[in-house]
Amino acid sequence: MTLGLVSCALVALLLAAGTNAAKRERMLQQTAGQSWATTFPYYPMCDRDVDHNLLRISSVSTTATAAGQRVCYLVNTQDCPETLNGKPNPCCVGWTINGASYPANAYKFEIDIKPSCRNAAPGGTGVDGPKVTLADGSVYKLDQTYQPIPNGGQTMRLMMAALAPLGLTAANADGAEICFTLSTKFNGGSCDTIEEFCADGSKCLDRVTLIESDKVPAPYSYHMCCPIGQPKYCNDYLPATGSCDSNYIPGNDWWRNGANAEIGSRPGDAGFAAELKSKCCEPDCDGYAGQCGAGSKKIPNVGTHPINANNFQSVCCNQDCTSADSVYNCSPGLEDNGLNPALSWPLNQAQYDSMCCTRTCGSARSAGAQCASLWEYSGPDSKPLSSVGDFTATCCRDNSCRRVFPGTGCPASTVQTGMVNGAGWNNDQQLPVSATQATSYDDCCLPTCRTLLPNGCDASTSLNCGVIGATSCPASLTWGMPSPTVTAQCCTKLPTCDSVFPNGCPDGYYNKDPFTGVVVRPGVNAIETCCIALQDQYYPFPYCKCEGKYLKAQADLGVDASGEGYLTSAGTVVESNRVLLPFRLVKNSVSPDMKQMCLDLHYLGAGPAVGPKAPIKDWCYAQKTVHRIEFLSQKSCTKGDFKATFSPAGESRTCEMGVEDQWENQATGIESYNTVIKPSDASTYNEVQAASKITKIGAYLDKCMGFPLGSGQGMESLIATATASGGAAPYNLGTFCINMIKSTGPCTDVEDFCGNYPADKPFSPHNDVRCEWALMESSNQRCCPVQTTAAVLGM
Repeated sequence: MTLGLVSCALVALLLAAGTNAAKRERMLQQTAGQSWATTFPYYPMCDRDVDHNLLRISSVSTTATAAGQRVCYLVNTQDCPETLNGKPNPCCVGWTINGASYPANAYKFEIDIKPSCRNAAPGGTGVDGPKVTLADGSVYKLDQTYQPIPNGGQTMRLMMAALAPLGLTAANADGAEICFTLSTKFNGGSCDTIEEFCADGSKCLDRVTLIESDKVPAPYSYHMCCPIGQPKYCNDYLPATGSCDSNYIPGNDWWRNGANAEIGSRPGDAGFAAELKSKCCEPDCDGYAGQCGAGSKKIPNVGTHPINANNFQSVCCNQDCTSADSVYNCSPGLEDNGLNPALSWPLNQAQYDSMCCTRTCGSARSAGAQCASLWEYSGPDSKPLSSVGDFTATCCRDNSCRRVFPGTGCPASTVQTGMVNGAGWNNDQQLPVSATQATSYDDCCLPTCRTLLPNGCDASTSLNCGVIGATSCPASLTWGMPSPTVTAQCCTKLPTCDSVFPNGCPDGYYNKDPFTGVVVRPGVNAIETCCIALQDQYYPFPYCKCEGKYLKAQADLGVDASGEGYLTSAGTVVESNRVLLPFRLVKNSVSPDMKQMCLDLHYLGAGPAVGPKAPIKDWCYAQKTVHRIEFLSQKSCTKGDFKATFSPAGESRTCEMGVEDQWENQATGIESYNTVIKPSDASTYNEVQAASKITKIGAYLDKCMGFPLGSGQGMESLIATATASGGAAPYNLGTFCINMIKSTGPCTDVEDFCGNYPADKPFSPHNDVRCEWALMESSNQRCCPVQTTAAVLGM
């Protein structure tokens, strides 16, 4: 709490009306049970904080009159705490007693005066008498008394009986003026100004107070001392209501030592700021006029301590190697260590040398240190040196890698080809005096691929690193590296066709002969080296939309056609091929004159019977007949150029099959064939797709074997006979043959029949027959090709 801008709350039981003033004050003291206070206001039990009061005096004004000086104190209301320490604050909110409320008020105005000025202010109702003027202009007289204080002081009291019952309250106090006149006639004019009248020679802004009403009913009648003056001490202004100038802080005069300087002037006075600064503030580091000692430097923005000559250096200055450089240099034999630690004050040479300097080879050499006999200086200059006695051992050498391998070092040596500088040479490793290149290359140098493989890699199987197509050479190797490791590091094994294409050439290509072990050199196309290009396309027949497909390149490579992988080696069905009919054609023979080509018809075992609306895969799998066999042939071959026969297995009879020609747009005569790519050179190839030759096997087998035409019983009979003997699939049902019947014309042998393009075959010899066919089942308008094959049938 502050002193001098205090509020004083004094509780005293008032005596009944008519009790004289002196007796009332004695009773006030006896009730309080305390002595008079030594500072104004003199009542002992006061809160002494003007901010706790609803009312306060904010200013004083003076006016010269004929009688003397008219003095007026302006009263204002202010915000105040309604409770203090959890209890109602009567100076702010008044009281509530027995259900009756009494607002905070000021009934008596009291001012601390010089005892010699008693009666200097005349009373009465005249123009010079004491009055209170409210903000609305209404004027009320004030009753005046003077009260001696036991400590020898004197106060003047002005009571507001005319403002009954409570005097000034929140309703009428704001803007009110309490005025009285100081007469020039009193005591020769010695008290006719407020400064002469006031006890401390000021305008008494801090020495006035208001006393609350004693009009509360007994026994609750209280005096409340609620001061309304202004501050006057350092702690009244700092730091709560004021501040020091920039680079100044509240000083030791009151802040640290317990003293509390009194400020004579008031805010707004011309000298107030200067007095506040001189009495209450002290400079911080930036405000103090001192200079840091030599070799130290000012610390910026240090504002937490009041500064004087005794503490300026320790608080406001610091020192390090950089600041000390202005005063000191490293002693001989030492050099700057490049560090900048903090130093202690006061500075001295020993501290500077130990913290900011270091002994190095270079500084010791500059100070006169020399290498021992037969040794030479090696440094480096920056190398730390513990003492001068260690100079030769630390800073000199008798032989080293750089002396043995001078100039560019190891690369120029002829002892080993292709060496590079190793860590020994880079760090100038010390060597025996007798060291030579031949005895120390492995200490100073590192080998490379050229060093450890002077003749290079095996040209037939590997490439030297660094050449096109090989990996880059490692920058260095190590001595004693095993030979396989050296080869792995320095050589790139050349690939071969079988390593590039472990599964054979990709789709669309055929393996060249030879293939395995053929080297694929860098820059050479592996496909061109190892493979023959074959263009993939789907076979354009059978022309109806069927299940299953087969690529030409697969046929060229001898890959199983659709159905070839129907059974596993154990004889079980491969589920992925269930879409196909359970039949296939396999090679039997081709006559030497190429007039006859025979194929065996195998039965693999059908699936369970299904209805006509079953899924196509299940339906195809369940069929037990082959409707026809289609061959891809050139258009120049007609059905008059060949015959087709079938010989049931185990029988001597041969059944002639029906044949016909078929090609796209046959009814219109327009030749609009699908384009096929020629396998050997990728050119357009049309003729091979000119037509299909149809052999009707199902119905003609019925006819030959005496069953109703188209019933399928002929094929079922063959299946029943073949499977009755037991054993596992596949079952041979018989042999199907193509027989060429003309000796002249465009279609005289099997090669002509199958397409007549021997020059385009990537096979050898050229008289092999390459034929393409499909087994079909097309009853109920469904097409189930069992096999689409491009087979090579040797003679």
